[in-house]
Amino acid sequence: MDAAPPVRFVDTEDEPLLVQLRRNRAALAGFGLSVAQLLGHGLWLLMVWWLESSGRSKSLDGSSPLAWLIALLLCGSLLLTGISLFVNLFYGLRREPRSLAVLGLALSFFVGVLATAVVFLQGLRAMSATG
Repeated sequence: MDAAPPVRFVDTEDEPLLVQLRRNRAALAGFGLSVAQLLGHGLWLLMVWWLESSGRSKSLDGSSPLAWLIALLLCGSLLLTGISLFVNLFYGLRREPRSLAVLGLALSFFVGVLATAVVFLQGLRAMSATG
């Protein structure tokens, strides 16, 4: 069974750019997932910053609802990052136009690396703080 030919980018003045970009639905979905994971990572980072700046982070423990909310947001955002990378890399880049897939892939990769670095640095900070 032969694979379907790739969808080609149509360079016409009659067709708006958004219509052309929507032809690659996998890239559109991957880009949407990239934006969703960016919002998720931003939300948990904002919550951690707010808890730290307001002094409420000292009263958090393992049974605190806010600690669980941050952990769920972090896990959900990391899951969205992985799914977004997969969709953009294995489905979005196989069709044209590839611009949304490339943007989504770059966004997911760099935001995922930044979020992982923040988590590791917070872990190192927590392990080095005694008392």
